[in-house]
Amino acid sequence: MDAGEVNVVRTDESLDGDETASAVTVLDVAAPERAVANDRVPINVTLRNHDSAERSHALTATLGDERVQQEVTLDGGEQQTVQLSVPTGDPGEKPLQVDERDVHSIAVAHPEAPRLRGVPSEAPPGSEPLVDVRTTTGESLAGATVTVGEETVETRSDGRVRLPVGSEGTKDVRVETEHGTANESIEVIADAERAAATSVAVSPASPTALTAPTVRTTVYNPWDEPLDTTVRVTGPGTMDEQQLRLEPGERTVIETELIRQPPGTYDVRVELDGTVGAEVSYEVSGDDRAAAALASSGYTNGGSDLGQAIEAAVGNLTLLLGALGGLAAVMTVGGLSASMARAVHARRRAIGIHRAVGASPRGVLRLVARDALVIGALGTAGAFVISLLVLQLLDILGLMTVYGIRIPTHPTPPVVVLALVAGLGLTLCSALVAVWSLLRGPPAALLTGESRVPTGGEIGES
Repeated sequence: MDAGEVNVVRTDESLDGDETASAVTVLDVAAPERAVANDRVPINVTLRNHDSAERSHALTATLGDERVQQEVTLDGGEQQTVQLSVPTGDPGEKPLQVDERDVHSIAVAHPEAPRLRGVPSEAPPGSEPLVDVRTTTGESLAGATVTVGEETVETRSDGRVRLPVGSEGTKDVRVETEHGTANESIEVIADAERAAATSVAVSPASPTALTAPTVRTTVYNPWDEPLDTTVRVTGPGTMDEQQLRLEPGERTVIETELIRQPPGTYDVRVELDGTVGAEVSYEVSGDDRAAAALASSGYTNGGSDLGQAIEAAVGNLTLLLGALGGLAAVMTVGGLSASMARAVHARRRAIGIHRAVGASPRGVLRLVARDALVIGALGTAGAFVISLLVLQLLDILGLMTVYGIRIPTHPTPPVVVLALVAGLGLTLCSALVAVWSLLRGPPAALLTGESRVPTGGEIGES
C-alpha cells in the first residue's frame, strides 16, 4: 500500500490458525545493545495468550552460549511483560534469541574496559578540550594513557584529561588498557568554534506503539571557558528547546518525552545553536501484532492496554468522550428544564392553593422534589436500560469494533452509579429551578394568573 493508505479486512467468522502452533506468542523484545561481561542483562519480553483459556509457555532466551528458560502462565486473552535475567559470560559480540526469534547482537564488554566521553567533533588548533575516561561500569579511570595523534597524556585521579590537539588535521584519540580499547577522532580546524559536545539516546531502545519513549540528551562543555548554547531536541511530533549556560567541564542531561507513534522508524535530532550535534534513530514495533492479538482474542477488558490501543488508533478517546458527554449534558439540562418549567407552570393554580391555605415555600419545594424524584427514577432507569439494549445491538452488528479492537459495551459499577445519580440530579434540579420562580410571588398571583396582586386602591377605583 502507498503511504497513508490502510487495508481493512472484515470477516464473518474468526480465522483459525495452525492447531499445532502455540497459543502464546512473543509480541516484543526489549534488550540493551551493550552489557558488562560476567554479569546479567535484563531482557523484557511481551507475550500474548491468543486463546480464551489459561495457557502456560516455556519462554527461552539465548545470549551466545548462555541460555535461560522461564515458565509463564497467562489467563485467556492476557498480555504480560516478563523480565528474563540472562548471564552475559565472557566479553564479545553475542547474538540474542528469544524463542528462536533473532533480536539483535549485544556487545559484551569487560567491566574495566575504557570509554571516552565528551570528545568534541571539532576543535581549534592549540586548544585542549577536557574529556572523561571511564570504565564500562561508569567508574573513573585514573592514570590511563591517552594518545592524541603523536602526543600522549595521562588521566587525573578523577579520570579527566585535557587533549593537546596541536595543529590542523584529523587527530585520533585512543585509550588502551589491558581490558580493551576506545577510539574517537577530532577534526582540528582553524575556524572551528568552541561548541558543546553532545550525545543522545532513546529509552526504551525499541518501544511499541503503546509506549511513549524518552530522549536523554547529554550536553557537555569540554572547554576552559563558559558556554551559552541553545539546545533543540526534535523528534516525531515533539520539539523541546532550552537555553543553557555551562561552566567549564560541566555536564547536564535533558530528558524529553516523545509521543506514541505507529510502527515504523523515526529520527531524533539534537541541534546546538542551529547546528546538528547528534542524531539517533529508533524503531517502533509490536503494535501490529498487539492489535491483531486484541482483535483475534476478542479482548474486552477495560484495562490500560485496551485504552492505550484505542487511543493509538483513533486519538485521545478520553478528550473525545468528555466533549461529547459535556455537549449531551448541556442539551439534557436544557430539555429537562424546559419540560419541568412547562409542567410546573401548568399546575401553578394548585401551587397557589397550597400556598393560600398556609403551605410554606419549603413545604411546596419538598412536594415538588418528591414528585420529581419519582419521575426521574423511572425515567433514568428506563433510559439506562434502553441505552444498554442499543449498545448490545450495535455490538451484534459489529459497529463497536474500531481498527480490530472491540470496545466494551458493559458499563462498570461506578459508571452505572454515576449515570443514575446524574439523571436523578438533573431532574431534581430542573424541577426546583422551575418552581422557585413561582414561589417568589404572592399566592394570589398564582390563582389569578397575574404577575402581581392588585393593591387596595386599585380595587376601589375599579
